[in-house]
Amino acid sequence: MPREKIETDDKDFTVELTWLRDGEYVQVAVLATDGVERLLAILAKAGLKLVDAQTGKEPESERLAGVGFNGYHATLTQRSQLNRVIRVGRASRDQAFGRDE
Repeated sequence: MPREKIETDDKDFTVELTWLRDGEYVQVAVLATDGVERLLAILAKAGLKLVDAQTGKEPESERLAGVGFNGYHATLTQRSQLNRVIRVGRASRDQAFGRDE
């Protein structure tokens, strides 16, 4: 499965593209180096906390390390969806940085 990563300047986030060669899908992800911590901070800001569904208690930090939440993934299953991402990406690049010569 091919995979390409583009890091942000501050290295806190990575944009990752993954795809299958047989045309099933293309996945676009925005990954955070500290995904679990960010998720917990969002919950805390909203006055919420993560609790174990079985025990009703907050999970230990070492259990959270194995959760594997690292960001958000969008799976595009149609060629037209990816074509739109490419068109919007080109337009936004041109507006932000100017057109390529």
